Amino acid sequence: MARRRSRLSLPSHALSSSAPALEAPAAVVEAATSHHDADRPARFLSWPWALALGLAMLTPATMLAIQSLRSETMTVDEPVHLAAGVAYWKTGTFRCYRMSPPLIRLTMAAPVVFLGRPVVEGLFNAPGWATRQAELAHKFAALNAPAFFDLATWARLTTLPFFILGGLVVFFWAGRLFGTAGAVVGLILWAFTPNVLAHARLATTDIPTAALMIATTYMFVRSIEHPSIGRALGVGLALGLALAAKFTTLLLLVLWPILWMIHRVVKRGGSDFTGRGWLAPLGRGALTLAVALGVLNTLFLFEGTGQRLGSFEFMSESLTRPRGVADRKYGPPAIASIPDLQVMYDRRINRFKGTTLESLPVPLPREFVLGFDEQKFETEGIPRAYLDPTATEADGVIGYPVYLDGELRDTGWSDYYVRALLYKTPEPTLLLAVVALIAPLASPSLRCRLPWGDLAVLAVVPAAVLVSMTFGTNINIGVRYILPLVPFACVLMGSLGLWWSLQTTWLGRVGVGGVLALGLGGTIAESLMIHPHYLAYFNRLSGGPDRGAERLIDSNLDWGQDLLNLARWIEKHAAGDPVGLAYFGQIHPNLLNQRPDATTPTRWFLPPGRPGALTPLAAGHPVPEGPVQPGWYAVSASLVKGLPWRVYDCAGSPVYPSHAAGARAFSYFDAMTPIDKIGYSIWIYRLDQAAADRLEQARVQPPPSADAATD
Repeated sequence: MARRRSRLSLPSHALSSSAPALEAPAAVVEAATSHHDADRPARFLSWPWALALGLAMLTPATMLAIQSLRSETMTVDEPVHLAAGVAYWKTGTFRCYRMSPPLIRLTMAAPVVFLGRPVVEGLFNAPGWATRQAELAHKFAALNAPAFFDLATWARLTTLPFFILGGLVVFFWAGRLFGTAGAVVGLILWAFTPNVLAHARLATTDIPTAALMIATTYMFVRSIEHPSIGRALGVGLALGLALAAKFTTLLLLVLWPILWMIHRVVKRGGSDFTGRGWLAPLGRGALTLAVALGVLNTLFLFEGTGQRLGSFEFMSESLTRPRGVADRKYGPPAIASIPDLQVMYDRRINRFKGTTLESLPVPLPREFVLGFDEQKFETEGIPRAYLDPTATEADGVIGYPVYLDGELRDTGWSDYYVRALLYKTPEPTLLLAVVALIAPLASPSLRCRLPWGDLAVLAVVPAAVLVSMTFGTNINIGVRYILPLVPFACVLMGSLGLWWSLQTTWLGRVGVGGVLALGLGGTIAESLMIHPHYLAYFNRLSGGPDRGAERLIDSNLDWGQDLLNLARWIEKHAAGDPVGLAYFGQIHPNLLNQRPDATTPTRWFLPPGRPGALTPLAAGHPVPEGPVQPGWYAVSASLVKGLPWRVYDCAGSPVYPSHAAGARAFSYFDAMTPIDKIGYSIWIYRLDQAAADRLEQARVQPPPSADAATD
């Protein structure tokens, strides 16, 4: 009998009363193992075969990502990440683009620097180069124009190991809790979720952060189940790497004590809550934190570590106070590197100046601290009263221009991320999520076998990510900001694999197996059908990708990824014809003609915007005038829906954007129906004289609800 039990593919908490600390309580274990042989769960696969099946699913997903990343242009954030990473390797300073820590940028730039050997002459000589990261990105792209798209591929490939890491952690964590069936279910969901595949191909921080958060949390959970000095050291190393990836991971420092408390209350009934029972965990926790700080500072080369807290020039509301008369003794305000932000230094000052904490040495790298301040400033926005003399504090803040369900404005929505998830998650995946929630209510056998303490731990992190992004920030520009919750959700939905294995009748196994087949097969099918345009995925209930712009834009649909595909379309359908191009992206269209494989030069020009909506970014850049002329036009969906951005003009700078496009500068194109859509993100129009005249009339009319969005 013992041998038969050892071959079952169930987790140990359902088979043995000698479970580790985070496994099911003894009463549940006894109930789970006292059934008659006929009621014992079905075996799915042995662990070697389950792992082989998991890898067999992860491999084609990785190949799909590789194939699609080569066909698309770098998105808005990627060129800046890459150029900053190159700067880190070449200069040894981390001042550039410190809005997130440097680990992922170092990783993505490593093959570019050491294998691609990019041109960087003069790139870091200009005064203030480190604070003008977008300008640095454009200059880097121009210097390396013939090879730039190949360098982009090298950088993007570095995200795939994090995608694989996330999949493996999901597999082993779900398998440990729910058996091999649960492991395979969780891994398939991770590997074929369109939102995951969309960002697994990009040189950004989103997928690495998600993978590092679940990997580090899994290590932490294992360490509190089986505490040891070695595990504490390992968790500290992992935590240091996670903190060096993105500021989102700072949530772990808040959540881990909660997870430890859950472990104590649920698993041990609160034992050892007083006295010496605290000492050993506190000691291991201190060791973990010390190692994490060491790793973080080492990655920053200890740049600015130990700077006094009161000496930082902060600008976020969280780290500043209103500047008063008594603060004149600290001298004049600092000079902002970006003139538009000078008002923050003029109106506010470091809240720790003049306090007992002013002289406290900060055990963190200077650029990490200042980067956190910049990130907080972006999430909080600028008080409207600072920019508008007629406004009051009650008028709130001016933040990112954001868009949801046809509305463009400069403040977010409390339900933005919930709606974004509902729009961009495949219906089969949503089905599995709903079934996973109700299955314990419908199945007493599942209910008594579920490791509820572990489920609580798994639910805390994604809930915290969603709540913090909803109520702690004003950034509503992409579902990518809540990607760290996805791997935890995949593990939780692995419980459906355990439910299948608990079915003791043919009808039950077919029924639950059918639901799993429908959910998993449907998720895979949705990813295959949207390939290679994963960023533009929307489920059918929301209208599908063709109507995605009615719901969401920016990185949810149009993040500049289809410029290369537009060039291929022009070569096929409009070779030699001039094309009016209003492009939402960070790649100058001039680079298209410098590709080694470019066959026909792309002729393009910037269409006229609405009157007064285009502002030259430098002297000598003429503003395109109307009227709209007949011919070909290609306009990014984000611009059609009115998002403000910096746009390019072939008659302007050959390297940088030429004009700032205000809100709704090109939204008059929404009066026409496009004849084609490139990857769903760039819309193609073909205008005859009559259509051009109608569009000109729309252009000169005031846009609807123009006062609802920021310029």
